[in-house]
Amino acid sequence: MSVANPGVREAWSVPARWTWLLCALGAAAFVFSFPGASIWPLAFVTPAAYSAAAVTARRTRTLVIAALVTLAIAWGWHERWVLDVSTLGWFPLTVTMALMTTVALLALRRIACHPRLAGVPLALLVPLTWCAGESLRGLLAFDGYPWYHVAHPLIAAPILVQSTDLFGVPGVSCLVALPGGALLDWLRFRRGTTNRAVAIGAATATALLWAANLGYGAWRLGESAPLSTGPTVLAVQTNLPMSNKIAWSLEAQVDDFTTFRRQTLDAFDEAMSSGRRPDLVAWPETMLPGFGLEPETVQMLVQGNYAPGDFFSRLIVDMAEMLETPFLVGSPVYTGLRPEGKRWRWSAHFNSAYLVEPTGRLQRYDKLFLTPFGERMPYFSSWPWLEERLLAIGASGMTFDLDAGAEPRRLDLAWRDDSGAVRTTRLATPICFEDTVGWLCRELVYERGVKSAGVLVNLSNDGWFGHVDAGREAHLLMARFRTIELRVPMVRVVNTGITASIDSCGRLLKDDRLAPRMSGALLATVTLDARSTLYSRIGDALGWVAMAVTAFLVLAARRR
Repeated sequence: MSVANPGVREAWSVPARWTWLLCALGAAAFVFSFPGASIWPLAFVTPAAYSAAAVTARRTRTLVIAALVTLAIAWGWHERWVLDVSTLGWFPLTVTMALMTTVALLALRRIACHPRLAGVPLALLVPLTWCAGESLRGLLAFDGYPWYHVAHPLIAAPILVQSTDLFGVPGVSCLVALPGGALLDWLRFRRGTTNRAVAIGAATATALLWAANLGYGAWRLGESAPLSTGPTVLAVQTNLPMSNKIAWSLEAQVDDFTTFRRQTLDAFDEAMSSGRRPDLVAWPETMLPGFGLEPETVQMLVQGNYAPGDFFSRLIVDMAEMLETPFLVGSPVYTGLRPEGKRWRWSAHFNSAYLVEPTGRLQRYDKLFLTPFGERMPYFSSWPWLEERLLAIGASGMTFDLDAGAEPRRLDLAWRDDSGAVRTTRLATPICFEDTVGWLCRELVYERGVKSAGVLVNLSNDGWFGHVDAGREAHLLMARFRTIELRVPMVRVVNTGITASIDSCGRLLKDDRLAPRMSGALLATVTLDARSTLYSRIGDALGWVAMAVTAFLVLAARRR
């Protein structure tokens, strides 16, 4: 058996069974720290176990196979809901996600086991390479899939994650990986492969950084001066299967819209009876049927006597006028709609949010970030014929015909405070999984570094998750980080749930959420926050720096 760099690696290497055991431990922690079990302290075990496997494996091949297999199983469990949407797409998704972390582990192994770099503390290398791996899949590869970072479970203890407003989720992930690196430095010292100063320095740095993180969290949670009472939102949770996005018949649209209308009116009456008048009524993503509310589109349908005409557009405006309250609704939008033979053609098709005022005035936001492999195929979309064939194989019935919006748009909501004075708050309305994308929400809330929106209202349709409520819980969990990064409250309005209200510190009270897979309504008064954040100015710079430094060190380690 040949071993590269024997002077370094032979000093501390373990048999294959230990490499497999460490990877299995990391995968189990990765699964059980997230919703389903939600044992959040296990988040610290994931980077520690996998990093230990990376630096102690006797053979690189063993590490690659063990990491890929265990990570693919863990990702397969997290993404099991995909099996109901695209059975053939589930396997490549899980393998691709596993591969991203495996690449980071190989980078750690290359750097830590190089003779000239072996003296660099693992308390530095483990957070660096783990952050680089998460940023690779969260920011870069396939346009980014920022789900299931090791920082996310810590939202269960909000004091631990308030520093998210400094360096974003990557910063907290570095803190989570730090103790594992320090522990490995101590073990290396005990085995005689590093000196006492490195081990003590790593332990001291870890303790100081976590103490500072706790102190910062306590300070942020204790601030009250920048806070003020904001508008009251009536969030209506519908409960339709995902088929309404794929094959929603006109008859079903009419029946479902009638149900939404009755549900909304009952919830509004109940709110008024409690003495809390809503300033805004919100429906989830795509719950307004039809072709959108654009006047030229509605006019074409009416003049041509095409269904549904102005049925849905007229009724939603009538509801806003009758209740004297603006409506925020998710709707498809078609511009340049026209019949050609037996098919519809259009110039553009958006997934949008409309703010419908009682006067009939409309404001619209078009979704900017189309979900990879859910609404588009990164890379493959450049070849429509290939995309069409892949969809026919892996997701029959789906079409990727959405266009991305041109620019961030904020919607102006006029409301009355307790004194009766009219105030205006700008809404940022990320749609569907956009609330998991940090850089995008940053663009929606901040304009040239200045906070331009005071409230995030996420309109989502989580029917994709089917019976897997852990997926819904994970979506909510990740959305909570946006409120800390940007210091804005969020109201999530979600088909099939979980509809919830979150404050600007990421906190969620039990009474501020609805149960999944059922209809209901949530009345939430948001608390506005005047604070700005470092993250709003630098974004995900830490993640990009981690990727660049890791790549540089890997290249440097290739030199003998």
